Amino acid sequence: MNALPLNRIILLGALSTLFSFSATALEVQQRTTTLTPIKASIVAAPKADLIVQSVNSNYAKQDSVRVTIKNIGKLTSASGILGGQNLSQRGSTGEGTIPAIKPGASYSLDLKFSAPIKKGDQLKVTADAKDHIDESNENNNVKTVSY
Repeated sequence: MNALPLNRIILLGALSTLFSFSATALEVQQRTTTLTPIKASIVAAPKADLIVQSVNSNYAKQDSVRVTIKNIGKLTSASGILGGQNLSQRGSTGEGTIPAIKPGASYSLDLKFSAPIKKGDQLKVTADAKDHIDESNENNNVKTVSY
């Protein structure tokens, strides 16, 4: 058996006082660590989601329509702007205020246009017309109807 130099013996002695070595080299080689992959999924935070549920003629007033906005999201929406365009009459627009709407709830208001609406006109109504409300789906805010 070969003797270890004195400096290695001192080093091994110092390490053995700091750490407890109880396994032989063969045991260390036989031990393995199995890493199990962790499946992580990123879930988007719940948000509000406003849609134009309906646009109905308001025959009592020839310059407005009755609009119902619904929040199909998971959180109460912030307040926002309802916008309207009469695609058949350039320059005829309308604007209204949408209050905060709870999840699953609806809100109806009359949307007044700047010119009378004629039979056959194409109306485009947009919930969150100024894009100020953070929504889970920003692409379902528009509804176009014939009057």
